[in-house]
Amino acid sequence: MSRLAAIVVGGESLIWLLALSQVFQHLDRPINYVAYAGGYGTGTGLGVLLERKIALGLVAVRIITKEDATALIDALGRESFGVTRVAARGLQGRVRLIFTIAKRKHLGRLLELVRAENPKAFISVSDVRAAEEGYLPSARRGLLRGLIQRK
Repeated sequence: MSRLAAIVVGGESLIWLLALSQVFQHLDRPINYVAYAGGYGTGTGLGVLLERKIALGLVAVRIITKEDATALIDALGRESFGVTRVAARGLQGRVRLIFTIAKRKHLGRLLELVRAENPKAFISVSDVRAAEEGYLPSARRGLLRGLIQRK
């Protein structure tokens, strides 16, 4: 993906230079300032939306709950999320730690499950730079998998 990123950034720089050169050539026209600022803001907003839609990469999700986590672990397993659980002690007594690595595009579904099963759970999410071995699921969200399960 680094080559694609380099090409996109190069294209973005070219567009920036062309737009800015037009603004500087016509400093007597305030509409150029507004057009440039509007285009820059719109491009940034569209870039953020596109990045969220593509959602490449992995996230590490840590869940800490005082409640029994059996139903949550079962729900995560049914959705093909790998789970590691650990009994621990926090400031207020016994807690359960639940760890999982998931694709960013499946984070929304994972958080829905946690909130449904343990609404008061503490959740932290961070980006994963690299992951090896273990269980990295392809969550059960595809059309083909849904058709197979119905039969």
